[in-house]
Amino acid sequence: MATYKAIKGVTIQDLSSDPSPLISGDVWYNSTAEAIKAAPAGAWGSGGNLPSAQLGMGGGGTRDAAWVASGQDTPGSSPTATYHYNGTAWTNQRGTPPGAGAGEWGGSSWTSITAMPTDRESVAGFGTATTATMCGGTTFPTVDSAVVESWNGTSWSPGTSMPAAKLASSGGCGLETTGLIVGGAQHPAIFLDTVNEYNGTSWAAGGTYPTATLGSGTAGSSSAALSFGGNTTPGRTTATNQYDGAVWTTISGVLTTARNSGGSSKNGTTGSALMFGGTTGSNSNATEEFALATSAVTFTAS
Repeated sequence: MATYKAIKGVTIQDLSSDPSPLISGDVWYNSTAEAIKAAPAGAWGSGGNLPSAQLGMGGGGTRDAAWVASGQDTPGSSPTATYHYNGTAWTNQRGTPPGAGAGEWGGSSWTSITAMPTDRESVAGFGTATTATMCGGTTFPTVDSAVVESWNGTSWSPGTSMPAAKLASSGGCGLETTGLIVGGAQHPAIFLDTVNEYNGTSWAAGGTYPTATLGSGTAGSSSAALSFGGNTTPGRTTATNQYDGAVWTTISGVLTTARNSGGSSKNGTTGSALMFGGTTGSNSNATEEFALATSAVTFTAS
């Protein structure tokens, strides 16, 4: 019979308390409780549908307090409404995004702010309304970008360029000093498994992603993250992968529907995440919620 070390490559850790956050599938010995424990698998479940099927939208927040704006719907137009999610349903906030410019959401309306210095699309972003970073993307017609620009609540300033130019197209999460970008692509059609970590000043290589992926959903930070779905070769995936700051682990919980280029709870956690919209080949209005048990399972002798 295979041992835990033979399967996982490491021995069971001896810890005085349960780790936080839990990493699905990990096993350890809690010396205080004098018991072997494990982190249970997470699972995806259906949430309230978006009012319209769309992809490529701006979105963020947490699983129970998310937002979405703009994007592209099935006829090929850009929805003008802003929606909030309360953990159950989406409601129209009747705020119209500022079109091609940059905008800041105040909870009930959008305010136009200084436009980004570099015009590009398919970027990745992370942060908040007062400290945010936009990375990579492509400029017209098909020139990949390594440009990084940071927002301080008033103006944009150049950041440290990414190690390589690429379309990031979603795949970003965290705060400005704990940013993470998962995968991406380079023209003409090269998907990437590279992971980039940003500390607000410099970039570092993160643990290689299990599959070259574009347009995955993400939640968490550079030290504890989830990435789910995305466009791979040969097709879209339902896989969910968890990151501990060094290594990605594929967990048993998978999306109900394989899709990419949706919105996600970029400020969520490894135990509580959301994916909404995107494309399955046609635009989707589906919302899926991820939950991981907050307490460990204790093994008992039988």
